[in-house]
Amino acid sequence: MSARLNVFGNQVAARFSRHIVSAGRVLADSTLPAATQELVKIRASQINGCGFCVDMHTKDAAHAGETSTMPEPGRGLAGGHGVHRG
Repeated sequence: MSARLNVFGNQVAARFSRHIVSAGRVLADSTLPAATQELVKIRASQINGCGFCVDMHTKDAAHAGETSTMPEPGRGLAGGHGVHRG
């Protein structure tokens, strides 16, 4: 089985990864509570259409104390124009 995208061998993917890490660093350095930071990450993941990231950040938000009224994993992905398409 081969990888769908070799992040280390693709210049565009490498640039994209650097931007995601940079945005995450800005958010982490902010004064927003951890649960709110995860909600921001969930929304960004929904906009990018990445179901894996939505799921990961939803679990992280719950761990940070967010309540069950937060978005469910996968919500908002249908018809989105994102990086990851399944």
